[in-house]
Amino acid sequence: MRLFFAVPIPAEISRDITAEGGKIICNSLRWVAPENQHFTLCFLGAVEEGRVAELILNGPKTALKHHSFLLTISGAGFFPDEERPKVFWVGAGAGAEKLIALAGDLSLTSEDRSFLPHLTVARIKAGEGLHPLTFQELNSWKTRNFGSFLVNEFCLMESLLSPTGAVYRTVHSFPLEALDGRQG
Repeated sequence: MRLFFAVPIPAEISRDITAEGGKIICNSLRWVAPENQHFTLCFLGAVEEGRVAELILNGPKTALKHHSFLLTISGAGFFPDEERPKVFWVGAGAGAEKLIALAGDLSLTSEDRSFLPHLTVARIKAGEGLHPLTFQELNSWKTRNFGSFLVNEFCLMESLLSPTGAVYRTVHSFPLEALDGRQG
């Protein structure tokens, strides 16, 4: 199973992002479906079936260390960079530091790579690049705010690869400690 930990985002925010993306006409952009938008916290890769139960048992230990928090979705950018864009993403504003802390506690490696919370919202077809006007439109998203939501859980997700792209399935959800001391 190909697994990762993620924070799902509310459907209305995903729909708003996708609707804004739909206004940009560009054949070299492939927009990510709203149901596939999430903040990846830790990509685990191929995991043997036997380890899934262990991950599910350990998830609540991490969840109990973190309280629910408000997260703002704002800003945007490109991976790897603006000169060679392959991915267009929308970022995290206020609350990002709590998302980073949660990702750090879930990380199973000692990677020294900094974690940048982001939603992949579009992929740029290899070798096609972006028209200058499209690039300018996407760059205008750097100052956009797509709203805020209460992060009250993280999920263990499975990535199922298909000819039309990845499909994500929630394996297990882990409620965060509520601000009043209860879970969820």
